[in-house]
Amino acid sequence: MDSDTKKLIRAVVRRVHPDLFTAHPFERQRNSDSLKALNSYVEQVARGITPRSTNVEFWVKDGEHLTRIDALLPSTGSLGPLFYAFSLITEEELKAGTGRDDVADTNFLEWLRDTVYEAVKIAEQHESLKLRIRESRANIEYKYQLASLQVGSEFAVGPLEQQRQIEALRVLDAVLATLISEEGMSFAGLNFHVYHPDTCPLGAFGLHNNEDHYGLGAGHLMRSHVADDGCLHVVADRLGLREALKAMDLERARVLTKVTMFWLKRVRDLSPVLRELLGVQNVWCDTRTEQNSQNFVLWAGYILEQREEVARAVGSRQFTFSLLVHSDASSPMVDWSQSSSILQVRSDCPPRQLVEFLVSDTGIMADQAAAAVQVTKKEEQELLERIRQEFGAKHVVRVCSMFECDRVLEGARRLLEFAPAIKQSVDLRGASLAIDDCYEVWGSGFISIPYDFTLQELQPQLLKLLSAKSSAAGGGGASSGAAREQMRPAAAVAGCVGCHRVPAAAAGQKEGRQQPV
Repeated sequence: MDSDTKKLIRAVVRRVHPDLFTAHPFERQRNSDSLKALNSYVEQVARGITPRSTNVEFWVKDGEHLTRIDALLPSTGSLGPLFYAFSLITEEELKAGTGRDDVADTNFLEWLRDTVYEAVKIAEQHESLKLRIRESRANIEYKYQLASLQVGSEFAVGPLEQQRQIEALRVLDAVLATLISEEGMSFAGLNFHVYHPDTCPLGAFGLHNNEDHYGLGAGHLMRSHVADDGCLHVVADRLGLREALKAMDLERARVLTKVTMFWLKRVRDLSPVLRELLGVQNVWCDTRTEQNSQNFVLWAGYILEQREEVARAVGSRQFTFSLLVHSDASSPMVDWSQSSSILQVRSDCPPRQLVEFLVSDTGIMADQAAAAVQVTKKEEQELLERIRQEFGAKHVVRVCSMFECDRVLEGARRLLEFAPAIKQSVDLRGASLAIDDCYEVWGSGFISIPYDFTLQELQPQLLKLLSAKSSAAGGGGASSGAAREQMRPAAAVAGCVGCHRVPAAAAGQKEGRQQPV
């Protein structure tokens, strides 16, 4: 699959990733199922197997509404119909065969020379803006004695989104100062999450259903409000923010915040107790919602009520994996993956069922798999650090899924092997590199280098460079080719299309994979 096709797949994933539809369970599930089907289709094509004709149904956010997009993937192995359905290619490009699985060679050294100079500038700009955002958040928290302040998306952002975050913080600062000085209001001890008007999420209304679907639907852009956990979600609209804050019930927000903090404290108190009792490396849960925290605390209570029985069954066993307790009712009670060091447990899993798994042959297999993952991670981290030092790069990370770890390690070793010749042609000092599955420049300035970069074209270049050092005279200053201004979302780092919530996802998002931000 060539790099252009991979980018088009990512463009689809950016619009349909299930994490974008948490407020719309039906559409979220449909997108997850279709991503699984798409993943299977792509894998068959990659293996040279003639795929089955496959129908996929995706839901996307179209302004204030949700829209369905259908595509038929033919048995010829072409993704063109999918890209055409998402308006990523024209009808002429579809007829010309765009989306077919053709191998396109890319001259590795030439691409780097055309990319690295602009990428380093983008990365420096990204770091500078990130520092400004961090300092502004800290200043506002201190000035108004806020419990916490978040701004915009929780994932890595490009320069445009960063500028919007800075503007949103500036508006919030001015409005809070005015309300305190003129209205005598106090916001001490409250949690804030501020959004720029151009990037605030969609609001939701209740259930709807017709002959096609049911679920939560998006009715309008989010309005400023007090969430169930007491957090003030506000849209930094210069004209409306002041009145929106004046209309909020701040006392109710404070009560809800205290309740939320109680549950968070209980999570922090119980996690180490469970870790010691169960003999695992760590015990985590998703505390982004109060309900998740409550579910964890209640589940921990059930476990601790049977402390003696659990301790007797587990004995002195020490496991290599960690426990992630979640509330996803669509997944198994206990779930694990060969490529992950995380054991996923539902918050309604009976204690006996968990204990039976831990002491079973399957539990031993999960522990052995986690140990192998840890060894591989250590090897990978050491190898990436050697690459960073060799090239003088600022960062070197991996963004492919753990399923592709062997290929990533192989690509990293090849980079080290040819490092002397690459350095003669391209100056990578200060650059941020990501071993990936395609050539790309992100909005954060990271440079994606595919683990399977083409040696067929690289080797002749290397031989010429090694035999005639004078040919590297232009290597000190990379050309200023136009970098593609394109942000890579966090949700896409688990692979091109394998981003539905399955064990592979646990090896990525829930396991805390490296994400350049």
